[in-house]
Amino acid sequence: MFTNNPKPMHILIAIDGSEHAMAGVQVVRAMPLPAEALVTLMTVFLPRNASNITEYELNLQKARHLLEGKNIQVREELLAGIPAEVLSDFAVTNQVSLIVVGAVGLRATMGILLGGVAQQIVEYAQRPVLVVRAPFNPFQHALLVTDGSECSERALEYLHQFSLPENSALDVMHVLPPPPVPQSVVMAYAWPVSYTTNDQMLGMEEREVKRILKEEEDQGDALLARSLEKIRTFRPDLELKSILRRGDAATEVLEYTHNNPIDLIIAGSRGLSQVRGWLLGSVSRKLLHYANCSVLVVRSQPGCTPEFP
Repeated sequence: MFTNNPKPMHILIAIDGSEHAMAGVQVVRAMPLPAEALVTLMTVFLPRNASNITEYELNLQKARHLLEGKNIQVREELLAGIPAEVLSDFAVTNQVSLIVVGAVGLRATMGILLGGVAQQIVEYAQRPVLVVRAPFNPFQHALLVTDGSECSERALEYLHQFSLPENSALDVMHVLPPPPVPQSVVMAYAWPVSYTTNDQMLGMEEREVKRILKEEEDQGDALLARSLEKIRTFRPDLELKSILRRGDAATEVLEYTHNNPIDLIIAGSRGLSQVRGWLLGSVSRKLLHYANCSVLVVRSQPGCTPEFP
């Protein structure tokens, strides 16, 4: 276990009996947790569903059974209320280190990729959230997405606490913006009849575009090198690899995860602001909805603005 966190790890797992929630329990079971770690198994039901309480208790017992033999503290909570609200408030009050939630709930509509409760928790919880997709896969190969922002730095620093297995692989990816559009192309679209250019101007534009691309690539390589250097200071056991791509950030990340054996995506997100609404960046939200693996979202402080929205 590698950590610089002075407080014992406290993991909150949302239990609803679904295969995704149980996969979340299996993920925690596979983590190399210290003996002082505490895992809270929590089921939150709407008051109108109180008649199903026996079923909820059985789900909690099943989840606890999966953790038997692991030398950690486990407790159960069965509460009535609005699930996302109760789970989020509990996480703050009890200084939870990590919230684990299944990607899709037990009664989700066929084809839904991210359930409503999971979506609300990720949007509003003030703690890191791990959204787990079934079937269970140990996290042997993770992907950290970085853009150099405070959000990404917080996600990187959270690796101090998050128990990736020893000697597992961690790829660190930075996605450069799409190539700039030459001014002549913009002008040609704006004035398709009257605008003309010449070979000299086209040559100057081509050199300027190449200069910008090279500058961005150098900055991207430097960012990745700094990130890997930081990670080596506290996880020298990890097999690290840097990935530099260019294009739409979410598209590049999703394509990489589909073409490589990635078990977990780690990404930062903006913190809560005074404006209620969709608070995650569009990249984080797309990863949650469309990734074929589990996603860990580490929330940053209010005011954090990623380089790609």
